[in-house]
Amino acid sequence: MTLEDKSPPALDAARHLLREPGAVDAAIARAEHARPVIVDFDETLWLRNSTEEYLRSLRPRVLGLLVLALVDLLRPWFLLPGADKRRVHRDWCRVMAASLLMPWSLPLWRLRARRIGPGFANRPLLDALSARPDLGVRVATLGFDALVGPLLARFAPAMPLCASDRLWSLRRIRRQGKGAAVRTALGDGTVARAIVVTDSPEDADLLDACGTPLLVRWPEARYEPAFSHSYLPFAYTELGKRPGQRYILQHVLLEDVLLLCLASAWLMPSPVAGAVSLLVLHLCFWMIYEIGYAENDLVATKHEAVPNMPPAAVREGRRLSPPVAWLTALLCSAPAILLLVATNGPELPHLDAGIDLAPAFAITFAIWTAYLAAARGVYWLYNRVDTHTRSFLYPVLQIFRSVGYAVLVPMNLIGIKLLLALVLARWLPYLTYRYIGQHWPGPMRLLILAIFLILSVGGISVDPMLFLSFQFAAAVLWLGARAHRPLRRLLGGIRFRRSRPALTP
Repeated sequence: MTLEDKSPPALDAARHLLREPGAVDAAIARAEHARPVIVDFDETLWLRNSTEEYLRSLRPRVLGLLVLALVDLLRPWFLLPGADKRRVHRDWCRVMAASLLMPWSLPLWRLRARRIGPGFANRPLLDALSARPDLGVRVATLGFDALVGPLLARFAPAMPLCASDRLWSLRRIRRQGKGAAVRTALGDGTVARAIVVTDSPEDADLLDACGTPLLVRWPEARYEPAFSHSYLPFAYTELGKRPGQRYILQHVLLEDVLLLCLASAWLMPSPVAGAVSLLVLHLCFWMIYEIGYAENDLVATKHEAVPNMPPAAVREGRRLSPPVAWLTALLCSAPAILLLVATNGPELPHLDAGIDLAPAFAITFAIWTAYLAAARGVYWLYNRVDTHTRSFLYPVLQIFRSVGYAVLVPMNLIGIKLLLALVLARWLPYLTYRYIGQHWPGPMRLLILAIFLILSVGGISVDPMLFLSFQFAAAVLWLGARAHRPLRRLLGGIRFRRSRPALTP
């Protein structure tokens, strides 16, 4: 499930009809004595989603947003076993990451549950169940026991959890299904006689196994993703501008950041610390760059007779807040700059040898802030000039994303040529699109490799020993690995022409 609002799952009308809430009251009122009732928790017994409410409660909000953004960016659930990994493991990864990286969150949640638990309780359903104290009511949920338990204790302490996901276990209830979990806890016979009340067709296995299945959507129930109306770094890029392309991973991390590390961190006395600093700094740079992304679409719509903005871009554009983006970028840049200066200060081009840590940090932070402001200014100008002028401002934007970092960190000839290859490889397709009206037909990754090798030929005449270094070999190997498929097709498609026999008179 993505960060956008969850759309209702498709209902299988042939198996379970969607009932009105009144059907629950009637079924409970005429139920046999001591008949078991199994009630879903999220959006049924409680009119919100416990997982999303917990994530919404994370404080400070900026840190919670960054943790969730990082989890969705890295997608650690793909490392876990089983099929349908996103559905099974994503919520667990998000809750675990937030709980481990922000360990005060679970204790604070137990305090918050006292306030919001009764506020979102489904009072009509609770009243119907309270009218039949002879019925054995149990709660079953795909949510987490550590989150649901404190809520349930506040408004329905007499209704025990019979099945829930365990936060501190790798076994997921979603993999086996709620029906199997409830049958294990209560027995097949109990489930076969039970009334089941749920809002989710995902509980089809439990609805199939019970005596009276009641699939009900409560009008007051809401599924509201955590921070769905708050600024979330990279959300406009990932969900609005380039949905489904994994742009932050494929182009920002595996191109921009990796090549920056090969060009600069490789040269530092503490390369690992340098690489971590560059990673954080470039993600902070992207928070500011993303403002220009959204602004580009907004300005374009003002000059079009019939604007064509995808709904996702409109939604994510409303969430993007430039002041919050600036504040987040600068706050997150500070520890990265401190790490960079503390570990690699003597190698930074703008610092004198022997300078103390505090002034070195202040100077570097000031340069970085000016760099972000300059990049933002160029993008602001780019969004307001004609398309012909844009063609020559575009490489300036790409320079800010790459080789411009030379004002802050050390680079040698190989690193500069490597990052310039990235700039040129992005500029050529842009020119093709602007002047010919067609998208670049060739493989971009192979183009980066080819341009880097061409630029390197010229660099050999300046310092041939540099191009016999491990840095050059690592750059070629990485670019070659990224372009291995088109490279194989190119090499496999080489054919030599056969010479024709000379014509005789």
